[in-house]
Amino acid sequence: MASGKWAQFSEEQKDQLLDSLEGLYNENESIQEAVEKKFGFTDPSLAAKRTLRKENDDLRDRIDSFEAKHREAEIRRSVNDEMAAAQKKYNLSDDDMKEVSKLMIEGKIASYEKAADYYRLSKQAAIPTTANYAERTALTLPNEPELFKNPRQWAQKEAYKALADIERNRAA
Repeated sequence: MASGKWAQFSEEQKDQLLDSLEGLYNENESIQEAVEKKFGFTDPSLAAKRTLRKENDDLRDRIDSFEAKHREAEIRRSVNDEMAAAQKKYNLSDDDMKEVSKLMIEGKIASYEKAADYYRLSKQAAIPTTANYAERTALTLPNEPELFKNPRQWAQKEAYKALADIERNRAA
């Protein structure tokens, strides 16, 4: 007769206990790992699960890497297309586009279109429109002898001429 903890159980109860332990063992991977650690025995199904999990993780990493590269290529293509469209629209050189890119970073402008337009307008405003800029800004008076004889009468006469021109243009 057996002694110890199991002596109190009948053979049928022992079989039921072993069946429930086997079910628990098969359902719970942490129990399988604990048994493996305690007895140095590796269950083939546990080893297969580990192999499949590692292969699955490796494949997932490869897919994630591929998707990230694909997204990066799409974003890069979109940015390059936007840059080329802005360069063409505003007729800017490659050096101008470098300045536009710099302006985007410094001015926190997210669009090549807006940055290129701003760059073009800022350059356009900075360049005088004629070589005779100083001559155009200087005060020049008409060479009219009446202006110096009677400025008030001359001004009235010029004002009436301007009003008559406006009326003629309205009628036309």
